Amino acid sequence: MAYLSRALERKFLHLNGFFKALWVTGVRQVGKTTMLRHLAEGQGRAPMYPWTI
Repeated sequence: MAYLSRALERKFLHLNGFFKALWVTGVRQVGKTTMLRHLAEGQGRAPMYPWTI
C-alpha cells in the first residue's frame, strides 16, 4: 500500500526544529503512527513511543 501524505507533516517538521519533543494526538486510525514512522525513516531516525522507554 502506498503512503498517503498527511496535511500535518510540514507543520510537524517545522515545529520539530524548535522543540525537543512533540506530542501527536488524534482520533483512532488516522495515521499518526504511520506518519511518524515515515518521517523518521526519511531522517534515519526511529520514533520513540511511551511503551519503548
